[in-house]
Amino acid sequence: MKNKCIFFGSSRIESIKALEILMDKMDILFCVGKKKDRDMLSLFCQNNEITCYENSEFYNYLNSKKIIIDCETLLISFLFQNLIRKEILNISLITPINFHPAPLPLYQGCACSCFFLYNNDDCKYGVTAHLINEKFDEGDIIKIREFKVDKTKYNGKTINTLVLENMLLLLKDVIELYQSNNLSYYKQNPNEGLYYSKKDLEHNKQIQISDSIDVINKKINSFWFPPYHGAYIKINGEKFTLINEKILKELELLYLQNDNITNK
Repeated sequence: MKNKCIFFGSSRIESIKALEILMDKMDILFCVGKKKDRDMLSLFCQNNEITCYENSEFYNYLNSKKIIIDCETLLISFLFQNLIRKEILNISLITPINFHPAPLPLYQGCACSCFFLYNNDDCKYGVTAHLINEKFDEGDIIKIREFKVDKTKYNGKTINTLVLENMLLLLKDVIELYQSNNLSYYKQNPNEGLYYSKKDLEHNKQIQISDSIDVINKKINSFWFPPYHGAYIKINGEKFTLINEKILKELELLYLQNDNITNK
């Protein structure tokens, strides 16, 4: 008999891939997504005969006993950006695990891979599987998958692709540990790292008059993440994202590739 699983995800393609991996190994009881993300996730679930709840809808059903968890169940959060609430964390039959796109406790919060490129750290990065508690990124660590990064070859967008690939590989490792009853974890100390907020991200992306050319180029490269604003200047309250020669060359290659595909 397959193990039971609840999936908290988003409409990002990597979240759908994570759900596909889980479907191959486990019995998916249902999925939960944020309201704005529900279209693609709910459509995928509908096509695969899986019940999909919007986040607040799920908790309403849980609190009214319309949803009852009565067996050992793995809860997987993969690219789900809301806190998992205590109503489900307090159910003893559930093992709740989140996949964080950075090594904990060093990099907590959002846009961690962009800050990794921006900071003067060494070239080793990683992704983390950890138990979920009532605070972001502070649960006990199950496993960190580390990998080397040549910072000269990546920008904020391209390193994110590498990070997500490794998150999917980590998911497979954790499923294997869970199903073989070898899941273990250890406490982390959040004070050993930094929490990066959206406010921190906006502050660091803004180009200052006092910034050197090296700092400006580092900001452009580290925070390049279309369709969102990257490194920017602000004029009369309006943001203007900057790019440099390196980004232009990368865009040129993309356009050439698209032209070749179109002309075939």
